[in-house]
Amino acid sequence: RLIRMDGSEFLGETQSLLIEDVDGGPVVMLIIRDVSERVAAERENSLLRAAIEQSTEPTMVLDADGFVLLANPASAKLHGVENTDLKGLQIAELRGGRQGDALHSEIRSTIMRGEAWHGEVILKKNRKKPLVARRISPVFDGEGATRWQILVDRDISEERRRQEKMAHVQRLESLGVLAGGIAHDFNNLLGIIMGNVSLARSTITSRDPIAASLKNIEETSHRAANLCNQMLAYSGKGKFVVQPINLSELVEEMSQLLEVSISKKVSMRYELTPLLPSVKADTAQLQQVIMNLVINANEAIGEQNGTIVVATGQVDADVDYLRSSYVEEEILEPGPYVWLEVSDTGCGMDSMVRERLFEPFFTTKFTGRGLGMSAILGIIRGHNGTIKVYSEAGKGTTIKVLFPAVGDLAPVSLTAMSDSAEQTIQATGTVLVVDDEEMLRNVAAAMLKSGGYEVILAEDGVDAVAKLEKYRDTIDCVLLDMKMPRMGGEEAFTEMRRIKPEIKVLLSSGYNEQTATNRFAGKGLAGFVQKPYTLKKILAKIAETMAG
Repeated sequence: RLIRMDGSEFLGETQSLLIEDVDGGPVVMLIIRDVSERVAAERENSLLRAAIEQSTEPTMVLDADGFVLLANPASAKLHGVENTDLKGLQIAELRGGRQGDALHSEIRSTIMRGEAWHGEVILKKNRKKPLVARRISPVFDGEGATRWQILVDRDISEERRRQEKMAHVQRLESLGVLAGGIAHDFNNLLGIIMGNVSLARSTITSRDPIAASLKNIEETSHRAANLCNQMLAYSGKGKFVVQPINLSELVEEMSQLLEVSISKKVSMRYELTPLLPSVKADTAQLQQVIMNLVINANEAIGEQNGTIVVATGQVDADVDYLRSSYVEEEILEPGPYVWLEVSDTGCGMDSMVRERLFEPFFTTKFTGRGLGMSAILGIIRGHNGTIKVYSEAGKGTTIKVLFPAVGDLAPVSLTAMSDSAEQTIQATGTVLVVDDEEMLRNVAAAMLKSGGYEVILAEDGVDAVAKLEKYRDTIDCVLLDMKMPRMGGEEAFTEMRRIKPEIKVLLSSGYNEQTATNRFAGKGLAGFVQKPYTLKKILAKIAETMAG
């Protein structure tokens, strides 16, 4: 640091030279250069370099032709290499996916126009092939020409995965709503078919020429109703009767049935954890899940020799663990989960199959197999659980289902239901049948009349309230539909209880009991019967309701 004649300070660089004067004597010549601006520029460059090096954003400095001059550690980490491995490379060499002269020309022409380029690229040097949002901005020299380029990347792989997952979940939910609505309407139609067939069969003997045909119709109707139940399960509105279940014990109870359901070339192995916490679930629905998973595993192995492993256990699932499942993690609570896992040594699945695995009716086998994995997903969602899939083509598949652990619960008591079913009920009394479907009203009336009941019909809630007001002292029980125009089942129920507080109301719906009755909790609903129902079933339900 030197001082000028005027007293001001400056940074100087000195150089001394030994020369001879005119007489040949030694003379020292001192040269002083003002380097203040150069030192300031060097400090500024050091500051900028430090800022780039220490930035958490992956950043590179390129020359005008796109060659890397500087890459910070964050950028090297994103590319899966060391910092020095990037220096000197042409930026096009680091790009995967959408490559070629067209993209290179697009970027170069944008930069040469003095504009920033931004887009999405896949980084090919990183084995994970991350998707990044890239922005390249020109840096100009004193004459306004593009001298350098600043490149900033942002890894959007996880963000894009979440977007795609959310879109997939929303698509499945839309299909679920559609499936649930279709199942409800089909159950109404099947109720008409099954009701009439039940009536017809009750009037003939087994030797009647038409008996076999009626039996075929009824059996086919039951198969159709089962498919509707699968559709309701997919929509998360299946029929659940929950109780505490130990998954290990459930698998043990099913083991013989599972083993006779698979090929003799396939061996079954169990890895069951004892003393598991209970899960709150429907036994029949979980049996369907386990059986379907094992059958799918068996079909994946095909005619080859192979192994299926059924395992159980528990895990303390955090948000990150739940994020990779097929149910949106926002509705899943982190905490203890009990899991069931079915693994096979079969053909595995590629990404296309995994993407469509839970779509209704999707299958890689023959058509006409029902809803398959979509029904499994619906059952699991209906139990507040989730499912994870691990599979690669040619490397087998592991499917893990998880349910919230609830510890030990008191078993669900069915004593009251059993007691009432065992009582001998006289088929007497008057039933008000309320349904907006005329054919359903008529077939229900015919079934009840065949059982000895008097029947009054109402076409909707408004009509039902009027009929009850008119025949208050005559009507003993109401068979009430849920969804009707003008006045629905819930409002009609309230009005009828106002007119006759002691009236016994049996709710009927194409939806399952849990979905249909949740708005009637604590209001004194006498019971529920799901459509479609047979003659035997509706008579039993009415008798049970009449018995109180």
